Amino acid sequence: MFVLSLVTVLFILVEDVKAASNWCEIDGVIRYISYESECLRSNWYTESNVTTMWIKMKTGCCLNEMITFDETFGNGTTLTKSFYFLDNNYINIKTLFIRESSQDVQILVYERARPEGLFVSFGCYNGNKNCRTSVNSSTPSKIDYNQKGISLYSDIDQKFWIWYYLPNARQPVQLFINGVVKQSVVYQYMVKISLGEPYSKKRFLFTGNSDENMIRFEEGLTTGTFIPKAVCDRFGYKRFLLFKEGENYENVTTRDCTCQREGVKLLKNYYYNYPDCVYNSSLFDLALTNLTTYNWKSITISIEITDWYSVIFAPDKFWTFIREYEDVKYLNFTVFDMKEQVNVEFQMSVYINKLIISSIGNYYFIEDVVINTVEYKESLRNKVLFSVDGKLVSNDGNLNRCGRRAFYSKSDDVVCFCNYTNNNWEPNTLDLINQNDCFNDTKRAELTLQIDSNEYETTSIENWGKIIFKGIKVKVTGSSTLCGQNVTVQNTVAIHNKLEIQNTLFLSEKSNLVVSNKGKWPTHKK
Repeated sequence: MFVLSLVTVLFILVEDVKAASNWCEIDGVIRYISYESECLRSNWYTESNVTTMWIKMKTGCCLNEMITFDETFGNGTTLTKSFYFLDNNYINIKTLFIRESSQDVQILVYERARPEGLFVSFGCYNGNKNCRTSVNSSTPSKIDYNQKGISLYSDIDQKFWIWYYLPNARQPVQLFINGVVKQSVVYQYMVKISLGEPYSKKRFLFTGNSDENMIRFEEGLTTGTFIPKAVCDRFGYKRFLLFKEGENYENVTTRDCTCQREGVKLLKNYYYNYPDCVYNSSLFDLALTNLTTYNWKSITISIEITDWYSVIFAPDKFWTFIREYEDVKYLNFTVFDMKEQVNVEFQMSVYINKLIISSIGNYYFIEDVVINTVEYKESLRNKVLFSVDGKLVSNDGNLNRCGRRAFYSKSDDVVCFCNYTNNNWEPNTLDLINQNDCFNDTKRAELTLQIDSNEYETTSIENWGKIIFKGIKVKVTGSSTLCGQNVTVQNTVAIHNKLEIQNTLFLSEKSNLVVSNKGKWPTHKK
């Protein structure tokens, strides 16, 4: 009797231990564990049958914006893992990490209430080597692609299988497929759609790290002989479109690296020529040429999407860039090519990784501009290249500024001159490249006033960095003070108003300076 009771007790203990093992969450990681008191599940749960295990997420999932599913600790199940986002729920995660040890386990990621733009990463990183190193071709990872954009990443060829459910009436959405290695992709149309003309957005497949020969089409409800082609290739990432048999798809590799907006607000939605413009904009050229259909001389572009490879302007328009929201900081370009007949005003800060100045246009940066590198052209030395009101940061040191003028650092001092010659100004008020800095007292302190005229009159206080009296005989009149950090007198100058010199007065052998009202003078002369 005693022996039987002991066996019974041991059986009960074993059953209790088994009952206390389950899928639980620890520090944002879902793992099959044994627990003593509580199994944490932050608004997710699991269900299983003989073939499949569902990880179902609902409103409030998860503790933070990142969740990890980890089956690398020897649970040993080969059940299909289905990640399911329950309808009519708000799931706030942005990143889902999936770690799986068995090559025979199929992983399914459904859409339903899946968060827009979810990033799903397959594999082990940071030295963890317990994940699978290959995927069985009979159990590819299948992704539901419908009305919510998604980005996929894998440390191995995950053999992604895309179920295309997007209806005709909907805009195509983001599909980005990337990895440590190139990814093979199977595309299957689960609905019948109209593919439209070549290069239309309905032809979009995905953007990412793959090759044309690694993409194939499985028979579905939209049928035909389909050919995948990369129409853009930048930094190893390709934009793939679908072509039908018989269509011309020769030499298309760099044909369409553009993003065109259906309007003047660059918002984070899918009203672009291709859906990858929303999340992968830094790979593509912002093409504004389609906006020439607007019968406007001036066009204002409102910015929410801030990162672009480059920008293509239509000539003979006046373009203005503004923030769509206050928290938008810098507008970023990998390459920016300045050209003539282009008029642009940036009313927001700009970062340019590489600046090319093919020819001089009219570019005005009202706020700060940071330029990492600039191509030097000797033919443009001593030229004003563009205008800056805010701070100019030249990381390679090849650009400098005075007033509102940006120029090559190798330029001579003459680039900072405001010339008053024969009663005329050069540059004058119509010269937009300088943005009238000669007539702005906050900018004059960085500029040089050179007077080569018989008379010069002040109507308000003028504060200059340097003043050069070049004329044979110059008479200065007016009711206001003329100020200069350094003043050079080359010939005869008669000052009938107040002259203030902050630092140094330079005189030549031919100098003759007559002052009616001395003002402020330096303690030393040269």
